[in-house]
Amino acid sequence: MDMNKSKKRVYRINVNDNVATSLANIEPGQLFYVISKEGKIFDSYKSVNRIPFGFKIALKNINIDDSIVKYGYKIGNSFKNIRKGEMVHIHNIKSNRIELPVNRRKAMIDMLEKEKYIINWIEEFFAYEIQGF
Repeated sequence: MDMNKSKKRVYRINVNDNVATSLANIEPGQLFYVISKEGKIFDSYKSVNRIPFGFKIALKNINIDDSIVKYGYKIGNSFKNIRKGEMVHIHNIKSNRIELPVNRRKAMIDMLEKEKYIINWIEEFFAYEIQGF
């Protein structure tokens, strides 16, 4: 696959990871490429929903109570079914490191919804571009 086909890329850190980190804002239905730590493209998908820069995205279908694996380690478990290409965050996973009460989780999800423009502003302000990927 040719890297120049799209600037929308996600970074899979470990071969056992079932999530990757978005290197750009990705819009619903947009094609993105999965790259390895060596910078090689090994797959491509279409996003299910908007994936902000820096957020996790599912690389496979993840069922309720499945482990979320990043860096080759279990970082949490899903409490909802997550489709391949869908954003993975506090609205559908529970962290293994931090216990977040349900009311606090809802408040954080509401805040994320209301504050989406901040991510766009940061990306535009810094005109962020990953070089060499």
